[in-house]
Amino acid sequence: MLQKRIDELDSAIVNVVGDWVFTLGFYNTERLNSYLEKGKENWSSKGRYTFEELTFHDIKTNATIILQHDGEVVARYKYINFESGVLVYENVENKSGKTTGIYEVRKEVYSSSWNFKFADNSLMFETWEDMQKHVLTMYKYDIGGELKMKRKLLLDIETGGFQVEDRIYEVAVLAIENGEIVASLQLGEVVDETMIHEGMGAGYACISDNKHYISKFQSFITKYPYPFVAHNASFDRKFLVHYGWISEEATFYDSVRAIKREYPHLFSYSLAYLVNYFGIERGNAHTAIDDVHVLFKLLAAAQPNQWLPLYKASPKTFNSSAKSFLDRGLKLKGESEAFKGKHIVFTGASQFPRVLMQEIAVGCGATVGNSVNKKTDYLICGEKVGTNKINKAIELDVPMYEDNWFIDIVFQDLAIEESEHKPIEASNNFELPQYLSNQSPYKLLSEFEGKKVNIACLKLRVQSIVRELLEKMGATVVASSNARIVDYMIYTDNGEYKLLDQAQDLKIKTIPVSRFNRMVLEGE
Repeated sequence: MLQKRIDELDSAIVNVVGDWVFTLGFYNTERLNSYLEKGKENWSSKGRYTFEELTFHDIKTNATIILQHDGEVVARYKYINFESGVLVYENVENKSGKTTGIYEVRKEVYSSSWNFKFADNSLMFETWEDMQKHVLTMYKYDIGGELKMKRKLLLDIETGGFQVEDRIYEVAVLAIENGEIVASLQLGEVVDETMIHEGMGAGYACISDNKHYISKFQSFITKYPYPFVAHNASFDRKFLVHYGWISEEATFYDSVRAIKREYPHLFSYSLAYLVNYFGIERGNAHTAIDDVHVLFKLLAAAQPNQWLPLYKASPKTFNSSAKSFLDRGLKLKGESEAFKGKHIVFTGASQFPRVLMQEIAVGCGATVGNSVNKKTDYLICGEKVGTNKINKAIELDVPMYEDNWFIDIVFQDLAIEESEHKPIEASNNFELPQYLSNQSPYKLLSEFEGKKVNIACLKLRVQSIVRELLEKMGATVVASSNARIVDYMIYTDNGEYKLLDQAQDLKIKTIPVSRFNRMVLEGE
């Protein structure tokens, strides 16, 4: 009886007190919030029931259920509709051999979980991929990638630096539904309008702890409870979590990762580079509101289909912060033998400091090295992995795993063979280095054969890629500001270089690196 009542409420507070469960029902979430925030006695129903085990995956769409224990909040539940459709699947019990029904995919607002409702089933999944696999296995029906992120919040913030102590100066967010901007919010106090286009919060007052702005932001994301998408999302997330704008459980997706999976052979994935590569118009502004609109245009042009959430350890037992990860690692030290006798090498960036992960690996019985060799048992890969280490691991047949594999074993105290994560295959869609000489996707262009090319106006990392490509094309490559007798100059987009001005005077053909990137990929 109680379970049925919970599932039919529009919104409610459910308070477990001893052997009793008290319910306070509301017509909607707004009335519930008004009761909590202002003490308005606007409930629509009250009830008292004998305690029974409850589930909350069948509650109404858009209903907010707050679970309390002796008056203290222990959990919140709310599901929003992400997609509904017609599912046709094989059914031998039906005369036609097929059965048709309406399915609904719902996103749980207060966690990263997904809910799939079909017929009399309401199933929960921790990831979209798990849900997709289940539906494909059970019904031979592919619900596709994560809805191509049809509903999302595009986010950008301006800060005074790279550490949380550098504070927040501007926040901008766009609510997106089916490819359209349905609402926007910009938060910031301008103190010097002449400086606001310089970026890094210049010209704005600090709003890190501004309760009024935090409240406006939280009201906006309550109205549009969609996952966040940001460029280099872990950066924005750490500031907003630190200053209490969002909870640690907020779901974040990184547009860098999504675009990298769709276009794995670009020379760079900075917002400025991608804007030039896709030919998107962008002014000189470097404010959060301008950048978030640029991100909207970029996603419309790039159309990435593979979205993976930023990794979060299961909230059931642990928080996702580095501190809790360290605490867990210290508890395992001397007790866990998960990696006993194994030699591990880490590569690439991670949400947790590499030094911390190395210390925990040692605490779990491993030895840690800086380079891959015959003694290496595992290569653990984060973002922007090192080319040399990957190539060496492939050469020596060293198993490669993503960070999630290592983190799961530490958090869940698993044996290595118990982890569900599979080794990375060099041929799959994992974000291997953008350029591997033995499997290059780049076209060799005849127009550069026998030509002399100056690449001095490129960043060093990009220089090495471009140099190798040009030399394979038969070009002579120089990287000197004094080299003026050349046929071509390839330069960083939007860079201000005296050498570039001189090249135009000397009638040297100049090519922005984003265009060169497109040329070698498309064979222009």
